[in-house]
Amino acid sequence: MPAVVVATVPESGDSDSGELPPMSPPATVPAADTAEDDGTDSDGDGDDDQSTETTAPPVAEAAGPARSGSLVITGVIVPDRTVGSVAASYGRNQGGYDFGPFFASISDEIAAADLSLCHLDGTIGPGLPPAGAPAYRAPEQLLLALAEAGWDGCSISGGNLLGGGDAGVTATVEAFGDAGLGAAGAAVAADGRIAAVMYDVSGIAVAHLSYGMYPGDVDLLDGPAVAAFDSARVAVDAAEARAGGAEFVVVSVHWDSVGVALPSTDQVEAARAIAVGGGVDLVVGVSSGVIQHAERVEETWVLYGLGNFVTSQSPSCCGTTAEDGVIFHLEIGDVAGTVRVTSMAMTPTWLDRTYMEVVPIAIRLAESGLPSWYRALSERAFDRTVAALRGAGAEIGLTVERP
Repeated sequence: MPAVVVATVPESGDSDSGELPPMSPPATVPAADTAEDDGTDSDGDGDDDQSTETTAPPVAEAAGPARSGSLVITGVIVPDRTVGSVAASYGRNQGGYDFGPFFASISDEIAAADLSLCHLDGTIGPGLPPAGAPAYRAPEQLLLALAEAGWDGCSISGGNLLGGGDAGVTATVEAFGDAGLGAAGAAVAADGRIAAVMYDVSGIAVAHLSYGMYPGDVDLLDGPAVAAFDSARVAVDAAEARAGGAEFVVVSVHWDSVGVALPSTDQVEAARAIAVGGGVDLVVGVSSGVIQHAERVEETWVLYGLGNFVTSQSPSCCGTTAEDGVIFHLEIGDVAGTVRVTSMAMTPTWLDRTYMEVVPIAIRLAESGLPSWYRALSERAFDRTVAALRGAGAEIGLTVERP
């Protein structure tokens, strides 16, 4: 797990369904220009300039290799009562809850990344049973399973976090600390100051910030603080993170738009407002409940929606995409004196709600003996996710091709 350093970020002040046109995907980064001396006389003095005494001496020692690191980002985990009941069935022999089987099929992939981040839309109640609305509470064993599977932290600023009130926010933040996971977007501090979570990713300092689009109920909290979205605030927080040493800034935004395949006007305007200017390198949209496209805004990549990762939502209540998810891979590294995204790839996932198993679709489809209905459902989910994320023309690879 990467080392985590917490940098204090100060507080600052805070939707129709039209669509704005997507930004264009990035051009390929050109290789550095090189020039070779052809031995000709370039200044007309009759001498071969290649042999003059005034040429700079060769560099005695080449610069070290460029740094690079890998990130994994996953979608929404909603810890509702149904999710908790499945974990209880797995943990029955131990007399508790076991969320490990949820992630057994994808844990190697999560753990292989230098930094893996998720989004929890709910609360953690240590020693308390799972609960549904309004708190959407899970026991602390969920966080232990996330850490064991390889995640390093989560964004937690979201509508369901507020359902537990002051006690729920406080318990959740403290539970993340107890599990050794970073939690971006909330703080227990009475002064209302929220920390950016800093990670060391192969020598690159990565900051994670998290915000929710709230209608005002965030102000009802007495003690703990939860970060509400405001583009000016994000700019200040990102600048503070960079002043604290961050070289790559990730901002997670819990949208107020849910279940729509195309980003809403509010989503697009919010993303572009915080992307323009260069302070933020990656915007991750969460809680859209559906896969949405990726696009580049200036030098900033925006992932509008990564779908549901773990939830009890079903197609019967929430549309055919309710069980679609993705493990989104990014490589970051030194490019022209700064740290940029250098490549992207995806692993489409499907949630088998019977077992609450997150299924890496392409790998599962390579297995023999799958029921025809299961294979057809999985293929459709795979194709939907790929088409959605590439919908604005982004060049996103596949970690494993579909058979």
